[in-house]
Amino acid sequence: MIDNSAFLSLRIPLGGNQTFRSTWDTSNHELQLRWTDRPSNPMDTIATDLAVDHSDQGAGASGSFDYRNQRFDASAFLDANNPFVDGGTRQRSAEFDFSTALVFADGHYAVSRPISDSFAIVVPHENLEGYVIGLNPNDGTYMAEVDWMGPAVLPDFGSYELNTVVIEVPDLPFGYDLGDETPTVMPTLTSGAVIVVGTDATVLLGGTLADNLGQPLALEAGEIRRVDAPDDQPAPFFTNRGGKFRIDGARPGDYMLRLYAMPGIELAITIPPGAEGLYDVGTVVIPQ
Repeated sequence: MIDNSAFLSLRIPLGGNQTFRSTWDTSNHELQLRWTDRPSNPMDTIATDLAVDHSDQGAGASGSFDYRNQRFDASAFLDANNPFVDGGTRQRSAEFDFSTALVFADGHYAVSRPISDSFAIVVPHENLEGYVIGLNPNDGTYMAEVDWMGPAVLPDFGSYELNTVVIEVPDLPFGYDLGDETPTVMPTLTSGAVIVVGTDATVLLGGTLADNLGQPLALEAGEIRRVDAPDDQPAPFFTNRGGKFRIDGARPGDYMLRLYAMPGIELAITIPPGAEGLYDVGTVVIPQ
């Protein structure tokens, strides 16, 4: 005796990462209908998988729901079966799972979803406390954020691998220095790295350079350095055609300014304590 059977499958993309799939197995007359939704952004969205089936043996339905937050993972699985064969028992089941983690690195604690291998804790500098700090933007949102629960955690880093983090502060105050916007860390196995966002620099220094006749010094290159921090790297700058210059990442204190084209000439500039945002020193006359 020869039995012939066939298995047919139809898959229809519905857009927005949703898919409908239907299968038909002639050997037991089983028909299954399945709808899945897998959002492109996995954070703060629900991934759904719903299925119903009917065959000679019975009918059933199932559904799984997965929710991922930067602080926890949650899931639910529901299943129901109604057998048609004699002696079969109806079955109903539900499973729920919630998982979170408390991580620690270099004196910093944070609540995170479970760690897969290694991780990074992102901590705001005191100048940026209270500001939204987003990490690794994806489809209009972030994979993690510094929020009311404290430092953010990126829990899916590979150990002994270079992992780059993209940092955004949408409301960064004018003149504040974010520091390295794309830091790279390489944590060891089951360990964490700490990334501090921001510095104590709060000033965008501006001014105009002119010669002793009052004419602007156009298209000149130079640098300034802090008097009380001789080991710090000098900050370079250029003047525009009107002699104006802007220097990011400055902080209150005393500076010396010099032009590369005029060696030996240095001018003192002071940014007063408490200065924030744009601080314009006015016209600085370079003796010639």
